Amino acid sequence: MSSNLKYQKGKWYHVQEDGSLKPVDYDKEVKDYYKKWRDNYGN
Repeated sequence: MSSNLKYQKGKWYHVQEDGSLKPVDYDKEVKDYYKKWRDNYGN
């Protein structure tokens, strides 16, 4: 997950390389994060 995050109007956005904001897809990204975490730390 990109570390370039910006909080604006009650939502988190990724700041892209061109400076534009892309809304965080919580469902997809949280699932990916937990999948990686489980793969690394078990269970």
